[in-house]
Amino acid sequence: MPDFIFYYSISHPEGATNYTFVQAAERMRKIRKSVFPPTQSFPLVYALLNGKTEEIYVALFKFVRQIVPLNYHNVTIITDFELAQINAIKSIFKESVHQGCYFHFCQ
Repeated sequence: MPDFIFYYSISHPEGATNYTFVQAAERMRKIRKSVFPPTQSFPLVYALLNGKTEEIYVALFKFVRQIVPLNYHNVTIITDFELAQINAIKSIFKESVHQGCYFHFCQ
């Protein structure tokens, strides 16, 4: 696992959120990544990263592909509009659909 991935969880969202807020170092940023199947909507991955570069996102998403065996042709990934994140998603999840989050779009 890359050293900049401090913690990851594929579990109940509240459990992951509570744990990360208690355990995370001050300098770490909580970054929520969600993968949504077409018929269901639920957060799949929470990760604490020490930066927001495309390189870090690429490493995270490669790791997600290794541990979450999905048919990514049927997956829509919804995120905010951060360019490094979008580029990494397009690079690693080429067969998936990426959409910008409506909540973040309205802000």
